[in-house]
Amino acid sequence: MYMKVLLIAQINSIFTYELVSNIKQKNNNICFNIYSPNPDKNPEKHTKLFEKIFSPKHKFHQIRILKTILNVISLFIFIFKTKKKYDYIHVLFVDYLTYFNIFFFKRISKNTIITIYGSDFYKLNKLQKIFFRKAIKISDNVTCTNDDINSKISLKLKKTNVKTIRFGLTPLQYINKFLKKEISLNFEEIKDKFVIICGYNGYRNNNHIQVIEALNKIKKHLPKNYIIVFQMTYGIDLNYTLKIKKLLKEYCLKYMFINDFLSYERLSSLRICSNLAILPLETDSFSGTVQEYLYTENVLISGSWLPYDLFKKKGVYYETIDNFEDLPEKIKYCINNYDMLKEKTKINKQIIWKLSSWDSNIDNWINLYK
Repeated sequence: MYMKVLLIAQINSIFTYELVSNIKQKNNNICFNIYSPNPDKNPEKHTKLFEKIFSPKHKFHQIRILKTILNVISLFIFIFKTKKKYDYIHVLFVDYLTYFNIFFFKRISKNTIITIYGSDFYKLNKLQKIFFRKAIKISDNVTCTNDDINSKISLKLKKTNVKTIRFGLTPLQYINKFLKKEISLNFEEIKDKFVIICGYNGYRNNNHIQVIEALNKIKKHLPKNYIIVFQMTYGIDLNYTLKIKKLLKEYCLKYMFINDFLSYERLSSLRICSNLAILPLETDSFSGTVQEYLYTENVLISGSWLPYDLFKKKGVYYETIDNFEDLPEKIKYCINNYDMLKEKTKINKQIIWKLSSWDSNIDNWINLYK
């Protein structure tokens, strides 16, 4: 059956691109149009996926408040000018654009789906929560990326049609190619090092400072060939980054910063070449990066406060700390017992594949449109 879907989504988002491309690879009877609040940066790539691409015509993309207001108005005008009817409107991010226009979606479609990312949900302020609740109640279906968000929406908002559907992790496919030696590793500069991963972006949420402090306390226990790798490929806070570098130099720790965008080949190589991933994030929602390090059999240290209940339920192995005072001893334990713990990580690969590969998740997305 031929379906017409209008996505309200960021056209330049990798999540949007990979979701639609994977759906169309398996089911070409779903036609996608997209309304994006931002201009298309890669029309040649996207015209192959979308029948039509819509976006606001204004030029005020640098002034945040003005941009938000004009985007809301532009979508409102688009809805009332659109004569075409859609089988589904699928919202792939929830913000003011959705809050103020979801009431009018029924004008062009009988079915509205809202997909909630963890970052959308956990970082809502008080005002946003009020609008968020109204949007969720009006929607016909809701999808979440993890069971923690699902249960909170189902219980607090008494919403029954909530499903947990995960985005697939494309890097898993590249990692498999490396492991099968179909392609060569692309991170020669750390190939023979004991690689310690500290965070995976430039946000303070990664708690880089606390990890550095812990590493310094057990510096004499680190392997001679160690190197601490900081992946700062997005979310850079210049003052925060300078503070991190100053601390590393003060403690005379060996480190490497990755500032350039990483292709899937480079990203997958980094995961494979790493040994110990220290990722006690402030908040997280089933992070793809965490799963990729687990998939590549890294010994991983996380925070017990993070909503990884599904990992525990499925039997994923990783180490945890209850607070940062415990981190130095935990790192020392992982290094002193590395070979034994490495063996324990071998259980993770199959579990993560079943949880988060596109092969395991794409049918759930397709079935939304039935």
